[in-house]
Formats: sequence, structure tokens, C-alpha cells
Amino acid sequence: MTSFAAHVAPATVPDSASGSAPDSAPDSAPHEISTRECNVVQHVLDIIGRRWAGAILVAGTRGARRFSEYRRLITGISDRMLSQRLKELESLGLVERHIVPSTPVQVLYQPSQRGEELVASLQPLITWGDRHLLPAP
Repeated sequence: MTSFAAHVAPATVPDSASGSAPDSAPDSAPHEISTRECNVVQHVLDIIGRRWAGAILVAGTRGARRFSEYRRLITGISDRMLSQRLKELESLGLVERHIVPSTPVQVLYQPSQRGEELVASLQPLITWGDRHLLPAP
């Protein structure tokens, strides 16, 4: 797989007088994106970009714990897909699964601390999407 960084050219800001890059301008200096940063961004986007993964994480942060609560909060997801994504998110350490020994047995899911942190970091994207991508109510 080709890294995203291979497609991103280092940015330079020309000096207004000489046409060359400035020697020291900390606020306007370009930020060169490292290969590692590109790989991290791509990996995170691959995780949350999987169909329903982001919705499941958000539903968990909004209080869903039981399978039926996730189904109710996420319109259109099938039982099979919800089960599959919960298992994937659990294997990534983003969701924790708890079994309550009762009759019948209850299985509860909730975002892990890592999952909570991920959703919190996505909040600016959610806000941006509300503002720019969805039509006003």
C-alpha cells in the first residue's frame, strides 16, 4: 500500500521579497507532514470510515449499552452488521464487552477510554459536518 505521505509534497511559503522560503517565521512556516503522521491519519480514517463504526461509537457515548439500544439509535443497521462492527471495535480496543450473569444473560457494550477519546476528537468534525454538509432543518 502506498503511503499517503508519498502523495503530499512538502509545502513551502515563498518570501515576499526574494521569492525564497523564509528563514525563520514560526507562525507562517510550513508544516511538513511526516510519513508517520500520514499513516496515523489514514489508519484512524480507515477505522472510523468503516460503515457504521462511527455511528456505533457515537451511540455508545450517548448511552447505548445493550444490543437493542444500539439498534434503536442507529437507524438502518442490520443485526449482523451491528454484531460484526461491535466485535471489530472490541478487537481494536475501542469498545468493551461485559457479560452480566443473569437470566437471561445480558451482554453490554460501551466505549472504552480509547473509544471515548476518539469520539471526543471527532466532535469538531461532527460540528463541521453539521454546519457545512447537512441541510438546515
